Amino acid sequence: MKSLSANLKHHLEGTNLTVCTLWKITREDTQVFGFTDNSRDVVYSGTTYKASTGMTPSAIKTSASFNVDNLEVQSVLDDTSITEADIDAGLWDYAVVEVMLVNYNTLADGHMMRRKGWIGEVKTSRSFFVAELRGLMQTLQQSLGRYYLASCDARLGDTRCTISLGGFTTTGTATLAPASPRMFTDVALVAPATGYYNGGVITWTGGDNLGYKSEIKSSTNLALTATGITNITKAVTPTVTVANTFAAGDTVSFSGVLGMTQINGLSAIILTAVAGSFTIDLNTSAFSTHSGSAGVATRAGTRFVLQQNMVNTIDAGDGYSVVAGCDKTLATCKTKFNNVVNFRGYPYIPGVDKLVSGK
Repeated sequence: MKSLSANLKHHLEGTNLTVCTLWKITREDTQVFGFTDNSRDVVYSGTTYKASTGMTPSAIKTSASFNVDNLEVQSVLDDTSITEADIDAGLWDYAVVEVMLVNYNTLADGHMMRRKGWIGEVKTSRSFFVAELRGLMQTLQQSLGRYYLASCDARLGDTRCTISLGGFTTTGTATLAPASPRMFTDVALVAPATGYYNGGVITWTGGDNLGYKSEIKSSTNLALTATGITNITKAVTPTVTVANTFAAGDTVSFSGVLGMTQINGLSAIILTAVAGSFTIDLNTSAFSTHSGSAGVATRAGTRFVLQQNMVNTIDAGDGYSVVAGCDKTLATCKTKFNNVVNFRGYPYIPGVDKLVSGK
């Protein structure tokens, strides 16, 4: 049974109705948005419900069964409220939605709650989106309780894990970002090991992706030193011959280059690389000497590859914050986080192979 005030009930029983629908959406980042199908904005209980975006909801149907009651709403994309970039970035995922009916001429009469649930699938087109609202029965479709698993089922840093993320969080700046929304390098960050940030989460603190997050697919420690440099010549893009495992896009710095000391201390980006040599993006045309050798090339930093493309291209100079990754294994919990006492898995329970072996 719907709960509503006597005044609103009396108004709904009449023939000349002045009612409208309010949609209140609370995202997981605590931002609150209000929308209405009224012809003008409605301010109700401290929230402004905007009419400028316009929306077309489907019919609301409630059944007595335990089926999930879904409905859809179609609205236009708006630069100030609902942007395609925010939808693609997942900022609207699992947002709590409250659908209410009010008398816009007498808001003091209160409201009638028509539906409450969460945003499900969202589809976008060039100028509009369609969002699915899943009802409260959706929670009954989920598995509750814990499973016996070899891996940990806690989230890194939550109350069951107890790890303080502060000691495993690093800030930095994308210093080399090829024209890609998924990969970048920070030459100033030397990770403890390759894979240290795998499965971690990066949050952008600057640039066009400000506030967006993504899981990290892989992180590669680029620290590497190669000696025996030869074939540095006075040219716009010199070719360096050196025993190396460098790759295109790496940033390298030089030291101890005899015969062409102007290059010592400089950094350059590798344009192309093959076994035994690479071409660097360094203009040496103004140097006074013509060739150098017997130097050292050092590659430093960490290269990140994200699980999915960011909404916008990552540019050099974009700031970020990154949390170390956890693969949920007992070994990682012990050696990386020193947190075995709070490990939430069951690594020693016999598996299916033990059951079917008959031993």
